[in-house]
This record gives sequence, C-alpha cells and structure tokens, in this order.
Amino acid sequence: MNPYGLHPDDVRPALNVTWNFFLAAIPIAMAFWIDRIVRLRATSPRPPSVALIVFLVAVWCIFLPNTCYLLTEWRHYISAVQGIDLENLRLNTNRQETVLRTLIITCFYVCYSGSGLIAFFLAVWPIDRLLRDRIGSRARMVRAGLFAGCAFGVYLGLVYRFNTWDLFRPHRLHAILRLTRHAITNPGVVALAIGFTVILWLIYEAFEVYMRGLACGPTTDEPAPNLK
Repeated sequence: MNPYGLHPDDVRPALNVTWNFFLAAIPIAMAFWIDRIVRLRATSPRPPSVALIVFLVAVWCIFLPNTCYLLTEWRHYISAVQGIDLENLRLNTNRQETVLRTLIITCFYVCYSGSGLIAFFLAVWPIDRLLRDRIGSRARMVRAGLFAGCAFGVYLGLVYRFNTWDLFRPHRLHAILRLTRHAITNPGVVALAIGFTVILWLIYEAFEVYMRGLACGPTTDEPAPNLK
C-alpha cells in the first residue's frame, strides 16, 4: 500500500497501460498517413503506389478495434471499487484515505477509458473525410460496417482473449474465423454488438459535431451596439 491508500490492483499496471496506448496509437498514425498519401496522389508527380495504400488500410483495419477496446477497461474499475471497504465511511474510520483512494481510482479509469474515445475518433476521422470526399453519403454505410466490425473485434478480444497479431498465426486465425461465424449466428452476441456499434456511432457523431464547431469558429450573432 502506498501513501494514498492504493492497493496494487486498484489501477492497471503501467506496462499494461503503456502497451494498450501503443496499440491504440497505431491506427491513428495509419489513418493520418493514409490521408496524406491519398491526397499526395492527386498532386505529386510521383504518387505513392496503390499497393502501399492497400497495405496501410489493412494495417489500419486490424488495429482499429484496439482503440475502442479501452472502453471496456471500466470492468476493472468495478472490481477495484468493490475492493474498497465502504464500511470505513459509515464508521468514519480512515474516511479521508478511503475517499482519496476512491477519487484516484475513478479519475484513473475516466482518463484511461476516455483516451479510448479520443483515440477511436482520431483513428476514424481522417479516413471518414476521405470517403465522404469520394463517395458522399455512402460513407456512412461504410462507417456503420466498420463500427460493427470493431464491435465484434472487441468481443473476440474481451471474451476469447484474441490479439491483433493472432491474425497472422494460422491456427489462431482458424479459431478466430470459427468463433466469428458462431458469434454472428448468436442472437445475444449480435444484440451486444449492435448496442456497442450504436455507442460508437453516437460517440463519433458527438466528436464530429465538436470538430465542426471548432472549424466554424465563434459566432457573432449579437447585434451591433446603438451608438446614438
């Protein structure tokens, strides 16, 4: 126990957090790289090859679920809070230490899972802009399918503990495909995936509205003062 009253299991290990942040950063980097390369193809006398773009898009797709996977870290928060002896609050025993411990745990998981929201938006936004420039409103259909794929990816990682690199291991890939076929025929799993897809959609739309507001800048709708 440290001076703040934290137990070792109250927050996630630093190595685990760093690794998850690294995995979530990969699709962000890929998205902005793809955006830059595609726009260069329209102006550069020596445009990047299509094969490079296809490769980057594939990497982006398989790593994208690592961003929204951070939203599921709240399950550890529940376990951590259950470990706090709330009886101390009622008896006024170590009250300050208990409150401080609870606040630290809560702030940690708000920031940890909240970073997943930001990472997810930053990883999707550049690609979504490219699609809207080229296929218009049909980009929303692509986005819906992409979000559903992320939902099933999170499910496979959360329940069966698959990792992104398992796609490159033949025996693990076979298991992933088999369990994916089972998942899409299971009404309960499909309902959960739809629910998570809707959450991702709402999160993305909220960030999109925020970014449009930043792009528009402050409004000046107030009438000019009467100087007479």
